[in-house]
Amino acid sequence: MSAEKKSKRYKSIALGIAKYGVAFGLLYLAVQKADLSKILESVSHIGIFHFMFALLFLALAQGASALRMQYYLRTKGTVISYIYSVKLYYVGMLYNNILPGGIGGDGYKVLILNRNNDIKLKRVVQVMLSDRANGLLALLALLYSLMAFSNISANFPYGNLIYYALMLLTIPIYSAASWLFMGEKPRESVRALLFSVMVQILSLLAAIVIMHGVRIDFYDTFQFVNTLTVYLIASILSAVLPISMGGVGIRELTFVYAGKFIDIDVDKAIAFSVGYFVIYFATSLIGLAFLNSFKREKQSPESPAD
Repeated sequence: MSAEKKSKRYKSIALGIAKYGVAFGLLYLAVQKADLSKILESVSHIGIFHFMFALLFLALAQGASALRMQYYLRTKGTVISYIYSVKLYYVGMLYNNILPGGIGGDGYKVLILNRNNDIKLKRVVQVMLSDRANGLLALLALLYSLMAFSNISANFPYGNLIYYALMLLTIPIYSAASWLFMGEKPRESVRALLFSVMVQILSLLAAIVIMHGVRIDFYDTFQFVNTLTVYLIASILSAVLPISMGGVGIRELTFVYAGKFIDIDVDKAIAFSVGYFVIYFATSLIGLAFLNSFKREKQSPESPAD
């Protein structure tokens, strides 16, 4: 191994260790500001049926994500099979959770598509950026919808003004950025958004199942909607600030600080967040079954594998 490759490898390992450190550091801070015994009690209420249904919804969400990536590749003139896309998505998910180093899940997908399928690097990078940005757009749309039933914006100075301004600006900013940087046409964005909405709804259903498990009160409308809304805000922060492993710590700390301003049960919200990550992590372990696939499996764009 050359000195340059060794240096890159050590940097990747160091970055991975740093992300684990940040994750557990933030989680520790969050737990220090909450009641650990109540958190553990709430987590203990998550039963096997909660686990299985949440796992099912998250697995279906990954399936919808694979459809979106397959669609974006097709818009760039590259055809891969759905099974190939699913395998690649799961391995990328696994890399994000277990090996949060310099490459990451998206970087791994770029590497495999470029190396194994003879797709130009620029084209693959555009696809990954489009895939990530479109998913974020659907997440924002869901967040804005939930905030309409929440009292969060009313609890902050100029909260309602910021809320409406963001709603008005999101689509124009996304449209301009996707066209300028990813070469994405409006009709392509709209079609991909259908897959993204599927992904976010399935992920939200998984979250609701886990919320039921930790016994967050569904009949207290504000607490239920506020918890889901803060969860979406924390998910967005985790996506745009990839400083921890799987967003661990970021979500929990977001719940702690949100609890100072709005009506949520912080202990149960942290329990929900921890439970969600555990099940999300368990879902990503499916990628272990496909780790060796891309060492030997090469799929030509002209002849997709079954």
